[in-house]
Amino acid sequence: MFVLYFPAGLFATLWAREEIQILWLVYQLYAVMAMHVVRILGWAGCGRTEERVAKLLSEGKRVVLKSAGGCPVAATLKTSTIPNMKEAKREVEAIINRRRLSLAGSRN
Repeated sequence: MFVLYFPAGLFATLWAREEIQILWLVYQLYAVMAMHVVRILGWAGCGRTEERVAKLLSEGKRVVLKSAGGCPVAATLKTSTIPNMKEAKREVEAIINRRRLSLAGSRN
């Protein structure tokens, strides 16, 4: 449907006044130019939450996400080098088990 936006808009403005047609065309040109500038300058994704979270985590910062009604979630990033996939899966399981034990202990 997004592909049909421009042709449908072009067709729909055939019955509009000339000023409206020009305004619509100028906006379309502005949108296309802005998208190209963003892509060329590498700003793609600059307003996305996951891009910002990834950047902050890679800088070693702590990220806290919270909403108005929900409880906050905090995240930090620790990287380590593991020689193979088998060891990596074992390490992930160990981290999950340690977290489960710490959560179970805090509930009691």
